Amino acid sequence: CTSLILYQQSFKMFAEELTKNSAKQRQEAAKARRKLLLQKKQQKQKSTQSNSHVEVSSRPVTVISATVSKPIAGTSGSVNTNVQRTIEQRQIRKNQQILIAAVVKVQSTCRRLLSFRETFKSQSNIFDKRIADIVTLRTILAQTNNDAEYIPPPATAAILTSQFLFLYDKISKSNRQVMVVKLWKQLNNLLRYILMPGLTSNNDDMNPILPWLDDRFGRHKLRRLYLACTEFFLFRAIKVGSGNVEQAENGFVGQFMRTTLNNGGKIGDYCSILCGVNECSRDKEVEFPRKKVDLIQQLRRCLLETGGRPIPANAEEIGNKCICPMAKESVSKFFIVVLEAVLQKKPTNHVLRADFFSAIMTIPLLSWKLSNNAIVKVVHSKNGALIPLMTS
Repeated sequence: CTSLILYQQSFKMFAEELTKNSAKQRQEAAKARRKLLLQKKQQKQKSTQSNSHVEVSSRPVTVISATVSKPIAGTSGSVNTNVQRTIEQRQIRKNQQILIAAVVKVQSTCRRLLSFRETFKSQSNIFDKRIADIVTLRTILAQTNNDAEYIPPPATAAILTSQFLFLYDKISKSNRQVMVVKLWKQLNNLLRYILMPGLTSNNDDMNPILPWLDDRFGRHKLRRLYLACTEFFLFRAIKVGSGNVEQAENGFVGQFMRTTLNNGGKIGDYCSILCGVNECSRDKEVEFPRKKVDLIQQLRRCLLETGGRPIPANAEEIGNKCICPMAKESVSKFFIVVLEAVLQKKPTNHVLRADFFSAIMTIPLLSWKLSNNAIVKVVHSKNGALIPLMTS
């Protein structure tokens, strides 16, 4: 134990001596550096003093000129360079921020498009699967009982309509024509298998539109559905009529609008007010809509844009062939729906007929854009009277 203690004490003493020696060496080196610096400064001072004495003795005037012409180090030149550096660094930071913002915008746009595509695909598949299940149920009932027809409950119709309107709000303004054509096919299936069976049935409890009229959200849903129908006709007149995209069926869209507008009850009153073809209602319980769907103006827009322009550039050369037959068929169906809604309102509204005449009958090349059946509807009424728009 004593030997170990002595060893530790000797080791400590040796370490202290080493540290003291290193500290002394550093101090001596620092002193030598200071001496060298002092000597250099003294030599510089002596040299400057000798130079100044020589200049003053030989040329006294040049001293003033030298002191005025030579700028003092670290004043204006250094300030200008510092300012330029700060401006350059600021511009670099600004450019970096612009690049980062552009990259973030591109990334967010890509994520939005990808998520939108996935959402549309999933919701569209769910909607198609539900419609397919209802179609198979209808076929099974038709095979078991020839007189039976499956009518979806109003709750099912409301859910599927809301799901379609969600897809309509996302897709109707899109430039992807394949998705838009699929959307209009889904609208046709919705009207054919979900809404029309309840509308044409005699049981008011299975009518899917009646519960909507008692609720503000239901009335808003009906308005959006009418807007979708008018946009469907416009899409067929412009896109499908050009022959660039696949044709979408339109049979049940016009039938749905005709059935709701010509309904003799509460549905017909509200839809006629909603579409601007009637100003008053026979039923006092019918609430006036806040926003309307002006069918006459929608039809005018559709007719003007049929063929791409009010008057095509090559109209004189090819005549009525400048209008695609599919576009002519679609616009004619929409025209007949609006015309019947205007003519069948009792009592006769002369102001409404005048609005229809001034907005529709003044369109250039109207006879080229309508089918023969639509032109006959304009000239002859059901009882054979000529020009029903001009007669009461």
